[in-house]
Amino acid sequence: MKNGLLQQFLIPLLALISLIYAIKALGRQPDNTLSEIYYHQNGAKEGHYLEAGNLILYFTKKPVVNLLKTDQKNTYEERTFFFPQVMLKRKELKTEIERMNREYGNYTIHVVLVKKPMNGVQISVRYDRHKIALAYEEFESIGLKNCVIFRLYNKEVIKKLRSNKNKPVLITASAGYKSWTVGCECMGKDTFL
Repeated sequence: MKNGLLQQFLIPLLALISLIYAIKALGRQPDNTLSEIYYHQNGAKEGHYLEAGNLILYFTKKPVVNLLKTDQKNTYEERTFFFPQVMLKRKELKTEIERMNREYGNYTIHVVLVKKPMNGVQISVRYDRHKIALAYEEFESIGLKNCVIFRLYNKEVIKKLRSNKNKPVLITASAGYKSWTVGCECMGKDTFL
């Protein structure tokens, strides 16, 4: 009698519980890890660089990038991005993230670790839309790491490049390096225009 009860109820119950856990495990996305984060500022005060700055994130797996919202107020625009199911590889990254959360001239970067409604990383970039353009792209680094880069472009330099339609872009882009190359004995004076 006990053996029949065990076979009729307990074994199917255990099989059902195992099935439920298996379905949950298949539906759950594996966590991604933010292994490195860097910010490069490219002379925003001088105003002659095309890129005002770059925020680069390195992940252990290909990240999901969600644009949560875009807000426009007066001359400023703010874009908020979310990377779901992302955790930090090491505790020191939290200190690095806190250090880069500040204003950089015509734009502000704010990176936050989020726990609710799900774990992840939220990035907000607020910028003067008349002076800065924002773009991002996913790529694979030389070391085969999955990366996302946020580029902040200087719109004044873009306008200057567009106004020089009759000149090749290489001449316009290399103009900032002329003074360095003219003084170089080994390069010769005829190397650059």
